[in-house]
Amino acid sequence: MAEDPPFSRLDLISCCNVLIYLGAVLQRKVLSTLHYALKPAGFLVLGPSESIGTLSESFHQVEKTHKIYCLRPAASTPAPPLREGRRAEARVDLRERIAEGRAGLDLQREADRLVLAEHGPPGAVIDDDMNIVQVRGHTAPYLELSPGEPTHNLLKMAREGLIAGLAKAVQTARQTNTAAKEDGFRIEGGGQLREVAIKVIPFTGSSSSKERHFLVLFEDTERNGAPAAKHKPSTRDNHESARLRRELAATREYLQSIVDDKATTLEELKSANEEAQAGNEELETAQEELESANEELNTLNEHLKISNVELSQVNRDLTNLLESISIPLVMVGKDLRIRRFTRAMEPMLNLIASDVGRSITDLQPQMELPDLRRLLLDAMEGGNRKPRDIRDSYGRWYSLRILPSVGPDGKTDGAVLMLIDIDAAKRGLDFAEAIVETVREPLVILSQNLQVIKVNKTFYETFQASQVETEGQLIYDLGNGQWNIPKLRELLEDILPAHSTFRDFEVTHEFEHVGRKVMLLNASEIFNPNAQARTILLAIEDVTERKQV
Repeated sequence: MAEDPPFSRLDLISCCNVLIYLGAVLQRKVLSTLHYALKPAGFLVLGPSESIGTLSESFHQVEKTHKIYCLRPAASTPAPPLREGRRAEARVDLRERIAEGRAGLDLQREADRLVLAEHGPPGAVIDDDMNIVQVRGHTAPYLELSPGEPTHNLLKMAREGLIAGLAKAVQTARQTNTAAKEDGFRIEGGGQLREVAIKVIPFTGSSSSKERHFLVLFEDTERNGAPAAKHKPSTRDNHESARLRRELAATREYLQSIVDDKATTLEELKSANEEAQAGNEELETAQEELESANEELNTLNEHLKISNVELSQVNRDLTNLLESISIPLVMVGKDLRIRRFTRAMEPMLNLIASDVGRSITDLQPQMELPDLRRLLLDAMEGGNRKPRDIRDSYGRWYSLRILPSVGPDGKTDGAVLMLIDIDAAKRGLDFAEAIVETVREPLVILSQNLQVIKVNKTFYETFQASQVETEGQLIYDLGNGQWNIPKLRELLEDILPAHSTFRDFEVTHEFEHVGRKVMLLNASEIFNPNAQARTILLAIEDVTERKQV
């Protein structure tokens, strides 16, 4: 495509996804060829990732989504690319033509400048702030630098007699955005008076620029002026008076505009001053609020420091307490994740320091803990909190107790699991139960509320009772109320609490199935460490036969 002669007069060229594989120079060369090949009303289609690059002045985008372009009407058609053999000659020829064009353009510009300088009125180009940006022609009779610091302001450089007219003309052109003209102004130069007309034309530099400029032109309306000190009264006095009146009116208008501008500026300054004062008051108020907030933050910071110290102290006390107690204990949150534990609990649940934050149900305990998750949740929900006896892998007995922990808001936020070593008490109780079974006399073990905990085999044989009818029952309800003996009530409810024991109290009673019995009762209170309560051991000696003899 880049080497072959181009086609021409084409209606449509599709060049999709080709230019992306070419360099910038080769892309421009190919696009120039396509531009030459298209008709004025033809279309060029590119790929979605391609563009016309630096030839944006030659192509116009018709459809953005599908990248469709057409030729710009004002764009010059690039010449078709030449073969390699003629490229050097073409480059030389192109440079020569460019140089000739530039030389011709410079010549034309110089001729225009000479014509304007010779025949055009002098003037200056000013911006919207009345600063001179360009001087055209000989402006010395109208403009001059004033003493002091150099300036480009038109009014400060204007000669006396033109200031009022310049200000009025520029103001009129600025307000109406059309050319404005003021005449009848007289200046002195070379000992002569010259009448001058002022014309101001607004314009913009280009279509894309929004900055506005003004062309100020000075035109002499009377070329041959009389000497300023020697002119005599003549028929021109009326014209002179009219001119002076116009100049005075222009001066008044100029001065009035200055007064108005000063008044407006003063009002703006007052308004700005009021806004500044209001802003200053707001800043002072904000500063006071910031100071107050800073004081509150300092106070809060002090409270936080005190609370932090107290919390650290409580934390140290709790840590020391947990380190000092020998009870196996572990604390969990509502999510069953471990918060703290004592050293005594480490071998029980196979705990290490890094287990803090881990769910307790993920552990492999060294003891029988059936349904630990359910037990913890029940305790936190206010359910069953009754201790239960469990054994570790070595057969040692512990009392498992789970209690809810309460947070600062009074709500349950976790649970505390404790293991109390009851092995000695458990084994002692088993030993005591074995002894009870070997005693030949009827024995009854009562709770502190006089319910039957256990009786020995001799009791069942002597009074012909069953285990279901006996254990867990109130002693007075045994045998359909046969043990509701007034003398026995007196012993258990009055005498025993006062003396903790009684011996050889004789009681005679007629039982339904075994007949009349004469009994010697012996009782004492003992402490049951497993149940953490007192129990009563009641021994019954049957002396019926001895009494009959």
